[in-house]
Amino acid sequence: MVPEENIFKEESSDDDLSEDFVDPPSNNYENECVLCKDKIPNIVLLPCKNLKISDECNLKLQADAISNGLQNYNCPLCRKIVEDSMQIYN
Repeated sequence: MVPEENIFKEESSDDDLSEDFVDPPSNNYENECVLCKDKIPNIVLLPCKNLKISDECNLKLQADAISNGLQNYNCPLCRKIVEDSMQIYN
């Protein structure tokens, strides 16, 4: 029978723990388009004011809407109808 104080005791060394707890790679998702994951977002969608898509992806969204006979498209984040968009210059 195992003594009660040893039931929850795990054997490990400091070396084992250092291998298990490695910091994840740091990614800055704030500065990438939510659609292509490549370009820097530079389009503000209105009226929701989301700034998370690139100008190229915005043009694709507009073209898709037009090809489907729609006047507007939905924000890929909040799904509100996009009435206008504005490019931001840094």
